[in-house]
Amino acid sequence: MLRLTALASLTVLASCVYGDVADIGDAASIEVIDRPEGFGSGSGFGRVVTGWFSDVSGEPRSRYAVTSAPGAGHEIFGLWRGDERDVSEPLFDGCDDPDDCDDSSGAALVGIPSWVGGTDCLVIGSPAQRTLRIQCESSSTILNRLIVPETEGFGSALAAIDANPAGAFVVGAPQAETPTELGEISVVLQDDPVPHPLVLDAMTGLAAGARLGTALATAPLGGDVLVVAAAPGMERVIAFRLSADPADFEVETLACLDGLPVRGPGADVGQGGALAAGDLNGDGLPEIVVGAPGANQVRVLDGTSLAGAAGCTDAGTPDDPATTAIDCAALAAPSVETCGGFGAAVATADVNGDGQRDLVVGAPGSTVDGKVGAGALYTIPGTAGGLDAAGARGLGVAEPSTDAYLGEALAAVPSQLTGARRDEIVVGVPGESRLFVFWCTGVAGDDAAEGRTRCLD
Repeated sequence: MLRLTALASLTVLASCVYGDVADIGDAASIEVIDRPEGFGSGSGFGRVVTGWFSDVSGEPRSRYAVTSAPGAGHEIFGLWRGDERDVSEPLFDGCDDPDDCDDSSGAALVGIPSWVGGTDCLVIGSPAQRTLRIQCESSSTILNRLIVPETEGFGSALAAIDANPAGAFVVGAPQAETPTELGEISVVLQDDPVPHPLVLDAMTGLAAGARLGTALATAPLGGDVLVVAAAPGMERVIAFRLSADPADFEVETLACLDGLPVRGPGADVGQGGALAAGDLNGDGLPEIVVGAPGANQVRVLDGTSLAGAAGCTDAGTPDDPATTAIDCAALAAPSVETCGGFGAAVATADVNGDGQRDLVVGAPGSTVDGKVGAGALYTIPGTAGGLDAAGARGLGVAEPSTDAYLGEALAAVPSQLTGARRDEIVVGVPGESRLFVFWCTGVAGDDAAEGRTRCLD
């Protein structure tokens, strides 16, 4: 059941401002999505979240999907259609009965515009069964099931290739090459729906137990595609260039970062941080963002450093390209008494409609107003000079709860689709088995040109 909060408000952690969803001044409003009836009795709804946009049906719209844990099923919700909000009851779910799901169904999710005749589609990973399922809104049935019986862990991580509007995506299989568990990344194209493993060059430095493909992120890179993959067994993050035509399967290793454990979708925060990629300074090159929740940091690699397999020669950090560290403790959020898990979830998004992507970071272990594990969210503006930590804003709810873990998962979901596109933030709160939709600029009367920036100062 979708429920609008009684006060319909999101609170900037520095102050408390309430109001109606359509007239709330400078405070963002939220909508609360509780775990739907019949979803299952387990907790953790909101542990895996993804969002996507498509216009293949002739009307632009955005969607987001959520699940709690492998085997628990998933739900898909609308966010925006054309020039209007499109918030509704769940559009459809992943199983008629969650007990009928594969044991690992929903371990990873990613949205794509279309798939072999269907539109507005969701790809669902079931790594224990080495299976992908594709479900489309135009039919709400499973259109395809891809099974790769020889590839352990196939479907553990997913990321869309936005440069291919037909619906290409990459798939992680971190247990592949058993017993060595080097890991593997494959490309799937809808006109050739047989997974194509990428052949990586020796510069990756992969060793036994690397588990490459545990987590994935993608972004446009000139006319090509940037693929960022985690190999947590080596605490290494590797960046690749994938040719503009994914069917060529040409791959070039660009850079490596070491000493950064990264967790897979829905995994425990103690296993590591998250990955994201996007242009945060407007120079046309994507930055790589790696969360380090154990240190309450995120590390940002500038796009100009993506060349020559920088950092890949040595298994340690001495040869790594320089990164910028953003420390949670340095960001202004007076109601956060103790920052915790900063970097457990990360995303790039234009949350204030200025045409520049910003960084959104979840800190689910934070203590807020005395509530341990309440969790918090941070937005850090992107500028031509890079991320502006001094302009960061902490976001939370008016009445935080202990062990809610707000920010354990998040997704940027496009809005204002017929005008100057921007993003709203969908945040997992698995400790309460719910989601918060943070409406940053997507409510009635909002106009970025008038300075209405609810999630950034």
